[in-house]
Amino acid sequence: MLNRQRAVRTDSPMALSLEPIAGPLVATAWGLAEPWVRSACKNGALIETPESYKARCTAESAQLWLIVQAARVVGAGITEIYDTPKGLTCAVPVLAAVSFEEALKPLFETVEAWARAEGCVRLEGYGRPGWTRALKPYGWRPLSVVIEKDI
Repeated sequence: MLNRQRAVRTDSPMALSLEPIAGPLVATAWGLAEPWVRSACKNGALIETPESYKARCTAESAQLWLIVQAARVVGAGITEIYDTPKGLTCAVPVLAAVSFEEALKPLFETVEAWARAEGCVRLEGYGRPGWTRALKPYGWRPLSVVIEKDI
């Protein structure tokens, strides 16, 4: 079972923190996360829907995180851990925040530490081409490109 109760906090009231939301609490917290998840699904060209993510977070096959700053929710993220022949992978299909650039490094450091504690050996993300540029300084590299056409 995943340790979804581990939160990362700092002493600075202006610092960003990730607050994990356990499956039984997803329904209660969803109103805070949903606008961020909806934006990521729309702007990030994800094939998932906010409702499909909510269902998986409620069922605890995915993890909902609120991004908090000064006691305000300023974003949300979703992670999913799955097994591969190379070991556990933590996917980060959703990450949306008021200030993406400000949130990027501390949030991915937190997710990386959490995923490592869960036994993951790899991180995986999805998103627009800007993610490749933004994450390159932190050791991320593109593996493939997904393109689509509505018909």
